[in-house]
Amino acid sequence: MSRANGDPSRRYEFGNGAAEVLRDEETTRIVLAGDLDMSTVAQVQPIVESACASSPEKVIVDLSAVEFVDSHGLHLLAATHLALTTDGCVFLVIPPAEHVRRAFEITGLDQLFGAGRVDEWPRRSGSGITTTSARDVERSSPRGAAVPTPGGPTRTVGM
Repeated sequence: MSRANGDPSRRYEFGNGAAEVLRDEETTRIVLAGDLDMSTVAQVQPIVESACASSPEKVIVDLSAVEFVDSHGLHLLAATHLALTTDGCVFLVIPPAEHVRRAFEITGLDQLFGAGRVDEWPRRSGSGITTTSARDVERSSPRGAAVPTPGGPTRTVGM
């Protein structure tokens, strides 16, 4: 893949992590590696924002090389999901390694980024979880169900 303007992909390295942004005409792929936590989110957020600024039709966030995630990293992913899907963008997540998945299950973000529990996420790197819009998440949630949101731990849907 290359950037939309034909430039090669762009790789960023910082502290305990790295990011690579690859683009084609319709898709922006953001590959994250290392830690996605309080010490790296300040470097990752502008990379993600810049990658999504061109309003791509589809954004893929590849977490398969992420070794650690904390609440700051989870918040960045949830906020990115909300911002993109509200604008009609398709948001795909390639799940993290098994030892990182527990954080997604504890916070309920496994439900936001894919149907079912984290242990139902595909085990192979390269398999994406599709969420098409925040509205679809609300429609698929039972009335009165708690749904994780970027502004807080949960919000109640359909009450």
